[in-house]
Amino acid sequence: MILVAALAGGTVAWVVSKGETEAPQTLPTAASTALPTAAAVDPGFKPWAQAAPYSPEERALAVAAPSLVFVEAVFTGYVRNARTNALLRASPITFTRRCSAFLVTPDGHALTSSSCVKPSEENARQIALDAVARMLVREKTLNEGEVAEYVRTNLSKVRFTGVDVGTQPTSEVYGQLNDAKGNLTTEPAIPAQVVRALTTEAGNTALIKFARGNLPAVELNPSAALAEGSSLLVLGFATSDTDFRTATYRPQSRLVTVTGTGRRGSVAIHRINEDVGTASHGGIALDPSGRVAGMIDQDQARPDRANRVVLPASTLAGLLKESGAGNVLGEQDKLYRSGLDAYFAGEHAAAISRLETVAQNAPANLLARAYRQNAIERQQNEGVRPGGSAWPAVLLAGLGAALVAGLIVLVVGLTRRRRA
Repeated sequence: MILVAALAGGTVAWVVSKGETEAPQTLPTAASTALPTAAAVDPGFKPWAQAAPYSPEERALAVAAPSLVFVEAVFTGYVRNARTNALLRASPITFTRRCSAFLVTPDGHALTSSSCVKPSEENARQIALDAVARMLVREKTLNEGEVAEYVRTNLSKVRFTGVDVGTQPTSEVYGQLNDAKGNLTTEPAIPAQVVRALTTEAGNTALIKFARGNLPAVELNPSAALAEGSSLLVLGFATSDTDFRTATYRPQSRLVTVTGTGRRGSVAIHRINEDVGTASHGGIALDPSGRVAGMIDQDQARPDRANRVVLPASTLAGLLKESGAGNVLGEQDKLYRSGLDAYFAGEHAAAISRLETVAQNAPANLLARAYRQNAIERQQNEGVRPGGSAWPAVLLAGLGAALVAGLIVLVVGLTRRRRA
């Protein structure tokens, strides 16, 4: 009877509790429990989609990616007969080089490939002569299959000059952050000047200066070890578009392996087994913390000159020291890294606050806005606790009460018998 009464009481309590008003709860949806998204901004490059979410690789990409710059260098000149100075074509010859770069100071200093922004005289002459050959093909005075031979036999017989004999061809350099468009010379493209460029044998690296400040920078790691067999995370621009003139370029990353080491002139080089595209030279090879372990370069020993060489960060640091530019992180760069630390540690409130400040003060860093949005979504999702049925708890409580009551009755009965 006591057990029945206890269970009945528990049932009544459960019914009453079900009648009380509960705060409405929002259950997680498929969208909210999926990988982080950036609803407020589309940064183009999403580290959480390039690596396992919340992994060290994602964090390394998040740290370095804002500093990556798409570079386009445009050269204009005239191809002349080297002996007579006669023009091979009356019209100027223009060609374009596209590559990657990365910012090393907030005031616009960046490192890239010399062969992209300041090719050697012979290389520029070869590209210009190839352009002449392509014109002859379109005019049907040269067959497509004869282009390579035409360039080879005439390379030593021509010069690529400016408007006047003895002058240099003109060049213009532009950079774009985040997603980039080819043949763009106006906003958001940023003009740049070549500060210093090393030859291929001396490192094939160049320091350029963009005409804009308050830009996101990355930190070098000159002591990074690039041993054969080790893994590297490489980051550079790539495209899948077939129309070169208006192609869209986006940052891409890939985990690669160092397959061997060698030398190019006085500089050590490290070969890797894969690359991310034809415009990735001048891009970054990252260490696990998101610092620059090296710069991607062309492998000149390969027939296709694929971007499968990494120049060590010590070579890059040497160029910066010689140029007096240095490698400096700005206050917003430091705050951005602090915000990422909080984000990956699950400290959502701190991450949201710090990344919001960076997003406001450094608008070029789109990932600051994206990770702020991700932190908000994580905070909301982890705050949801779906309510369950109270019946199991009520039943256990009722059974417990019945057991206690039964024990009391048993003790009282035994005590009365002893007295009798």
